[in-house]
Amino acid sequence: MMPGGEGLVWKMGLLILTGSGLTILLNLEAMQIAIASAVAFGVSAAGDAVVYQKLKNRIFLFRSNGSNIVGSLLDSMIFPILAFGWPPLWWIVLGQFVAKVAGGGIWSWILWKVGERDAVA
Repeated sequence: MMPGGEGLVWKMGLLILTGSGLTILLNLEAMQIAIASAVAFGVSAAGDAVVYQKLKNRIFLFRSNGSNIVGSLLDSMIFPILAFGWPPLWWIVLGQFVAKVAGGGIWSWILWKVGERDAVA
């Protein structure tokens, strides 16, 4: 387990619920969006974690990007459907998915390079 990882699941759950609660308090009309956000975030985080664990023997870039693809797909599908109904606007779903995968790919590469530099130092 990584340092500071104790209680990570309940801390993440509390963070999701707090963010959703604040959204509702600041705008009661946004309850459906807040619930959709919390559900999508929780499901996508769980999917991401499961895939990351399944890939634990692979190199970091493969693990992080493989799990990010699953989490991004889940989040990009679940949120718009729960928040705005069926059928979703597919171009928005696709745009969100591509942006999340690209952003995750860039960040995983940066983290990999920083870790590689620190290992040499």
